[in-house]
Amino acid sequence: MPLPPHMISRLKLAASMGIMLVFMGSCTLEQQLAAGFIKDNQTSVYILPPDFVYKSSLKTDYVDSLGIVDEIERDQVLWDSADFINVMNDSLFIANYALGMYQELEKFGLAVFNPEQVSEFLQVDTPAYQVHIAQIEIEENFIETRDGIDVYDKHYYHDHYLNSITVHSWFEIVPVNKEEDFPVLFVTDVITDQVDGEFRFDPFTNKVQYLYNTDSLDLTKIYQYAFDLGRAYGAYTYDYLLNNYLQEKLPEDQKVSRYWRYDPYRKLFFEAEDDRFIPLEGGE
Repeated sequence: MPLPPHMISRLKLAASMGIMLVFMGSCTLEQQLAAGFIKDNQTSVYILPPDFVYKSSLKTDYVDSLGIVDEIERDQVLWDSADFINVMNDSLFIANYALGMYQELEKFGLAVFNPEQVSEFLQVDTPAYQVHIAQIEIEENFIETRDGIDVYDKHYYHDHYLNSITVHSWFEIVPVNKEEDFPVLFVTDVITDQVDGEFRFDPFTNKVQYLYNTDSLDLTKIYQYAFDLGRAYGAYTYDYLLNNYLQEKLPEDQKVSRYWRYDPYRKLFFEAEDDRFIPLEGGE
């Protein structure tokens, strides 16, 4: 299944070609340091997944129609009437999510350890980080979208109510044997039903017809999405380590606000837009 358009991944590079920079020829110190980080990196990471997933339903139309005011009863009805979260297997979602991270970070050349390898991780003599997936929260909801077209002086439209699964994630990426405080990192993404629709105008009858097909969400797609998110966030983790390294090594008068991303497949650096972890102030 193709990644949804909101999904920030390496496959979105074509949209960023205007800001891509190949580090070759005459380089700034920032570029030289970044290239050196990629070439000589011997970092080890230990990925610690959560034990469970927080899940909630925000599909309130049905429960609102019942007029339920008791909060506990309302939450129970929301849970029982959900389509996905009440039958989702937390362990499978987490396993796919973590597997995506493991595989992606290995493609960046890092040594990656899972919880069964903690004793091996503690023996490494290279720079080492614990990547703690501190919390995953899933919200099930509807998203309303509208497809429209103008035909001569008249506007036609069709509304869709799409199932959506929003995944919020919190990370703590902490170097081993350092006492400094590091921020909690946040990221959120959403997957929805996919609609392929088109308007057709009949010039002989002056009628407009709307035809569409819906590729509906199901558990298989959601579990695959967990893997896709893990891959994306594995890349975000590498980028976070790269940018922290630059901040540590650059002189104060050469530090800039740019946040770099690296694509290991095309060997390219480019500036991040919204495709990155967001540090939370105060660790909230």
